[in-house]
Amino acid sequence: YVLRRRLDTSERLLRESHLPLSEIAALTGFANQSAFSRAFRRAFGHPPSRLRSAPSRSLGAPALHD
Repeated sequence: YVLRRRLDTSERLLRESHLPLSEIAALTGFANQSAFSRAFRRAFGHPPSRLRSAPSRSLGAPALHD
């Protein structure tokens, strides 16, 4: 239960902040970024960095092009 809460919090931080992965790992109680990444991958099936590389647009929001 506690691990899942920590991972859910880390997922929210990944989506809503620009904090480095190492800081998110520390804030959510992981010993280091490696331990955080392993636990995240086991729980969600992909590394935490994938959330950072995925575009985060609201549903229905038009894409902005230059």
